[in-house]
Amino acid sequence: MKLLIFLSLFINLCISQKQFIVPYKVYDFLPTQPGFNLNYTKYATDKSIKGTGLVKSLLNPITHKPEYCCGNSPFNYISNQNEFDQSFKETPGVTKTVINDFKFYPQFYTGGYVNNEIFVNPYNPIDGKGWNEGIPGNNRYWCIEGHYKFKYEVNSKTSNYFQLYGRGDTSVFIDGKLAFEFSSVNPGGSSSVNHKTLNLQVGNSYTFDFFMCQRFDQNKPYPYISFHSPFIFECNNIPGVNDDVCPPKCIVEKDCNDNNPCTVDACPSPSINIPRNANISNYCTHTPVQCKENPNKCTPNICNINDGKCAQTPVQCEENPNKCTPNTCNINNGKCEASPPKTCPPKSIVGVLGIGVACQPYKCEPSSGNCIVDSSKSPLSQLLCSN
Repeated sequence: MKLLIFLSLFINLCISQKQFIVPYKVYDFLPTQPGFNLNYTKYATDKSIKGTGLVKSLLNPITHKPEYCCGNSPFNYISNQNEFDQSFKETPGVTKTVINDFKFYPQFYTGGYVNNEIFVNPYNPIDGKGWNEGIPGNNRYWCIEGHYKFKYEVNSKTSNYFQLYGRGDTSVFIDGKLAFEFSSVNPGGSSSVNHKTLNLQVGNSYTFDFFMCQRFDQNKPYPYISFHSPFIFECNNIPGVNDDVCPPKCIVEKDCNDNNPCTVDACPSPSINIPRNANISNYCTHTPVQCKENPNKCTPNICNINDGKCAQTPVQCEENPNKCTPNTCNINNGKCEASPPKTCPPKSIVGVLGIGVACQPYKCEPSSGNCIVDSSKSPLSQLLCSN
């Protein structure tokens, strides 16, 4: 059986939106399991079967699962507690589980809104998986659950409504309270709830729990579901419930600290799909600290590895083997260049009244950089010099 899932979140257009991903768990059942492979034609034509009222109005605070309502009933296609309780439970020999992802893509509309949408048609979450591993065709008997949370932030462009359109055995809880419910025997329907009536406080985070089952035989029309939400979801890691579903949670100080004060450590972007059980440290970013540029390129501002502060750091030039033309830093470009050759003045040998009338030429010695007698020139090659 095929399923169409479409989740949309309305937010102000001025807020930058990117694709984001949230996971969900699929429980696969065999068609022989009680409560599945039900006769759709029988139940769809029986007007006594209720379209809602299958679950209680509050999510179980311990199991974080919906509860069957309200005692065994001949007026529900699931007529007893035991058949319902198996729906969202891992049971060896009864269920096999598969983890899938919902991918949200932003779609922009007039009026200043942007919809983040999931649109998959057909939606067959476990074809070739679970009990049908390697078997062609549709795997039809399954339940899915997703546990999410959102931050309640509103402005003038925020849609007032969570909306749901669906054809399937579906229930949605917001802040632990039943917000939407559809029966699998419905030909299709829609509902909405104004989030302003839910007593939510701006700035707080709230849970959004989603459950759906495909229980009926091949006579059932393709089910579908469409969500519209004003808020962005992220995976809600509930220990013992779906901690095997949510990607690893990142804490900068714990997971991304490279112990280098000259880098800015950050957790990976929410748009990155991190495999479950992956080492999240491998997905962190470490951006070098950017120091303000110094006009003197020979004393650039560089981050100090000891304290992470920017400080002027002289350029260290490599020593030139010829010490008569030492490498020095060019303040205009910060590059090390050979300086002009060192000049050595001649020294007086014979002087009159403080003026040398016979002078010994000197030259720079490359190995030491010192001025030495230039033996290649005679003392009479220069007649006047300083005494």
